[in-house]
Amino acid sequence: MDILNALIAFLNFVFVPGVAYGAQLALGALIGSCVYGLSILMVEQNARQALMIANKGYVLVQGRNRFTDTGAALMADPEVRRSFLGG
Repeated sequence: MDILNALIAFLNFVFVPGVAYGAQLALGALIGSCVYGLSILMVEQNARQALMIANKGYVLVQGRNRFTDTGAALMADPEVRRSFLGG
């Protein structure tokens, strides 16, 4: 996991416009998980940003799974866009 730790440490010092510190850590962990084949559960309020990097996404409504698909497919879904992504 040395590569993953190095990536997270690097992201601590990199300024990514519009990306909060916690999201930078999550992004680093997500990228690292691709290298090691690990799964990561990410709960994020910025759905658009999360779906851009997600291999698979779940959209919960009132605690129940309403949509499941790839991040790209969820972003393209008209109902998901209208209800959760602002249009």
